[in-house]
Amino acid sequence: MQSLNEELTTINAELNGKVEELDLANSDLKNLYGATQIATVFLDRELVIRNFTPAASAFFNLRDSDIGRPLTDLARALEYPVLQGRIREVFATGAMVEERLTANGDGEHFLVRLVPYRDGAEDVDGVVVTLVDITSLARAEEHHKVLIAELNHRVKNMLAIVISVANATLRHASSPEAFARTIVGRLHGMARAYELLSRENWSEVAIADLMTLETNSFGLRRFSAEGPVIRLRPPEALSLGMIFHELATNAAKYGALSNGTGQVKVSWSADCGSFALEWREREGPAVVAPERRGFGFALIQGQVEHQLGGTFDASFEPEGFAARLSFPMVEVTHGTARSS
Repeated sequence: MQSLNEELTTINAELNGKVEELDLANSDLKNLYGATQIATVFLDRELVIRNFTPAASAFFNLRDSDIGRPLTDLARALEYPVLQGRIREVFATGAMVEERLTANGDGEHFLVRLVPYRDGAEDVDGVVVTLVDITSLARAEEHHKVLIAELNHRVKNMLAIVISVANATLRHASSPEAFARTIVGRLHGMARAYELLSRENWSEVAIADLMTLETNSFGLRRFSAEGPVIRLRPPEALSLGMIFHELATNAAKYGALSNGTGQVKVSWSADCGSFALEWREREGPAVVAPERRGFGFALIQGQVEHQLGGTFDASFEPEGFAARLSFPMVEVTHGTARSS
């Protein structure tokens, strides 16, 4: 009896140790369920719910008393009519099945995985259903497709503009050197506008930033700008960037920027969905109206009238060259007036 009692004491101590280990394993499993944030449902061979994670509880509105419910309730919640057929595939093949689906009318996307549940003998004893919310990923993919399509459209437009500018510059160039110098300057002007838009992720850009970027190489101290804070959409910014470059280049060749004292004042305003800008040169050399306007003016006029749907007017006044343009804007962002 004494030996039997000692043996029972030893067995009882081992059993208590195993119970503690089991409690610890259950606690670990419970914490794992809570930490995964993945909706997971365990089904037995009869496709009855045997367990689920807290995330699945929230998704399917499950409670502890729902353990033992049939699979049909789960299938309705998922709007996944082929679920039972997919589970039969898992039992037949022992391989995982993975599919993407929309679970409701709100546009939410989920990745559904059906993984075989194996017992200690490695036999398939059920199925583990997991759902991962990939709504943000799906929306990012759609946004990526839109961006790619928009990029392709913009690249095609840019190349068309480059080809048109190159052909027209070649027709008006007096020599290969003059052509190279002019076309490179115009391409750099376009590149600066693209650079600014890229920094802003192709959203709206401030007109003052665009003007500063395009006129920086001509000497910022020779320019003054005044007007409200207005942000331009990408098409408007690209066209206006080319316009600033052409006007500044013309001023450097023939106008106020061709001597050491000339100044350029740029002012703009917006009212009732219409944008207006004035470019005025002062203290430059004597103004002489050209017998005919070159391609630079034709390029400006084309950008204003055809790309922006506005009007352009240039005048060679005695006190200096002046240009005025206006075009409609879909949306105008106003802020504190700016003067520099």
